[in-house]
Amino acid sequence: MAAERAGVPAVVNTCEFFVNQAHAIAALGGVPYLPVVNYPGHIDTYDLETREKYISELVSPGNDEALTTQIEAAAAAVEGPETAVAFTGTYEEVLTYSQEKMWSDGLPIIPPTKEKVEEFLKYTDYPADAILTRAIPPSYREATPWAVAVNGVMAGCRPEYMPVLIAMTKAVGEVNFAAQDSSSTPGWETLTILNGPIVKQLGFNYATGVQNAGFQSNTSCGRFWKMFQRNILEIRVEPETDKSCQGLMWPVIMAEDEDTCEQIGWEPYHVQQGFKSDDSVVTVQSLGAMTISMNTVGSKAEDFLEMIVSQFGKRGLVNWRAVAGLQGGVWDVVLMITPVVAIPMARDGYSKDDVCQYLYEHSTNTAGFLEDLFRDKCEPGDICKWVEAGTIGPEFCLSEDPNREVPVFARPDVIHPILAGDPGRNKLKAYTSNGAQGAQTSMKIELPKNWDALYNASQLKKDLEKSGRRFV
Repeated sequence: MAAERAGVPAVVNTCEFFVNQAHAIAALGGVPYLPVVNYPGHIDTYDLETREKYISELVSPGNDEALTTQIEAAAAAVEGPETAVAFTGTYEEVLTYSQEKMWSDGLPIIPPTKEKVEEFLKYTDYPADAILTRAIPPSYREATPWAVAVNGVMAGCRPEYMPVLIAMTKAVGEVNFAAQDSSSTPGWETLTILNGPIVKQLGFNYATGVQNAGFQSNTSCGRFWKMFQRNILEIRVEPETDKSCQGLMWPVIMAEDEDTCEQIGWEPYHVQQGFKSDDSVVTVQSLGAMTISMNTVGSKAEDFLEMIVSQFGKRGLVNWRAVAGLQGGVWDVVLMITPVVAIPMARDGYSKDDVCQYLYEHSTNTAGFLEDLFRDKCEPGDICKWVEAGTIGPEFCLSEDPNREVPVFARPDVIHPILAGDPGRNKLKAYTSNGAQGAQTSMKIELPKNWDALYNASQLKKDLEKSGRRFV
């Protein structure tokens, strides 16, 4: 696309089942005429002789033709104002229309009427047309508060959630997060961690069933990411801008149990990230995989830690993402620890940082085993090459013996303990990033200047008080 814009003839080569994606992304990027030449089937499923035959007889001639044929540039599509009324009809008609336009994730939506959108905009000091993000691929669209509010309404959020939604939007819009990569093979989701006073003010769940649907705040704000993908990024299964092989189910928001953190002397996660304790913060990262709920038994900190180590190091819960983490130095692992497990750890003198250091030092496997996890990407001795490249420390290559024990984590600081979950259960669960894609990004939540007055008069606060759920 960049070459074509610069006046240099270019052609895209891709496997057969990615042709629609190539055309769709080129069109979204303003180069709808970009030629695409495809390789039959999937190149990884043929032997070398067949690959060479297809390339020489099909792909190369197609490239020659594409590069020497004059193609008239099509006019770029012009979008109307995002505040314009898109459709008028009954509720059922709106649902049908949203499905036809691929605006919905398959579940019923709340129709984003002008009145509902404007109610959301009361909870931010940003103008409705303010630019919140860069132009994010593949749509190359910039997110505005109006667009955030529209998708928040559709996802079933309440107006009071608007500051959280804006912070989420700004975080996933950062370059290092690379939201466009969420359409890659794993179809990773976005894991969102929430900290600060906003957790209780908006009634987010951080205890039993913290990752289950049921609390409107956790669930609808988690669904907002799916709306963001579809309607702002235009990542959809059709017209195949989404090429996730299987995909994942979208996660609800993970809020931290800061009451127990304070009780046992552990810093909440946003404080560890350098924010003030009274700041409200969202942290996003890719979610490529998660472990089973890990059972732990014991009476002292080392009992629990050793059981966690056995899961990470020796029982195969590490996967190729650990290798990707060693190769690139990035593999964020959120470790959700319940209070029953965290309390004896803290009692025995372990801080969150101490937990990370222990897991780094003791969660090991053989270099050969790790390199073999992703055989088509790694070769024997690659871990030592990554040491030479400086992505991991010298402790990973004290010898070239494939049976030597090496850590499965690149560094202690890629492990992120979060205190949450059933306060009466001795369980842990790990959520891993997709290597360098979707790198952890934190964003402070900006409250409107009149937040206190708005919140105290809000229906949300009244509803939380009535229901008995957590509130300030």
